[in-house]
Amino acid sequence: MGAPTGRDDGAGAPEPSQGDEPDWDARWRELTESLGDLEPAEAPTAEPDEPEVAASASERSLVAGEPSDRADLGGPRDYSPAEEDDSFDPGDPGPVAGDPVTTAGWCALAGGPFALVLVLVFWRNAPGAVVGACIAAFLAGAVVLLWRMPARRSDSDDDGAVV
Repeated sequence: MGAPTGRDDGAGAPEPSQGDEPDWDARWRELTESLGDLEPAEAPTAEPDEPEVAASASERSLVAGEPSDRADLGGPRDYSPAEEDDSFDPGDPGPVAGDPVTTAGWCALAGGPFALVLVLVFWRNAPGAVVGACIAAFLAGAVVLLWRMPARRSDSDDDGAVV
């Protein structure tokens, strides 16, 4: 307990040995001194000395700080792209081609259970005929879709979807 612990001023952090870590404070001072003077550069004057470097009126107003001339500059939302004449016309979509029997089968297949859930949630003491009609619609839709399914595959030579 009487041995030195290697701590300075009781802060609780061990003192690093000289060869392990560089002196970060000295390195930081060295880096900041190498940057030199970090004072902001002087703003350019409103009238430059050389005629080939003369700024436009709007640039001079920005430098001079005149708010009345800044209004005519516009902002990013004032931009409008050039008008282009595209001659693309997508045309009118044709009627939806579909078999009404197959569509009715899908409606019955999906609508039967949906109607059954609605009946059971909102009409608790519904007659058995209503529940039976929902079940019959589901079964009829399944039968129609199975009946309309092709009996065999086509004998074409393709291996996948036709695009």
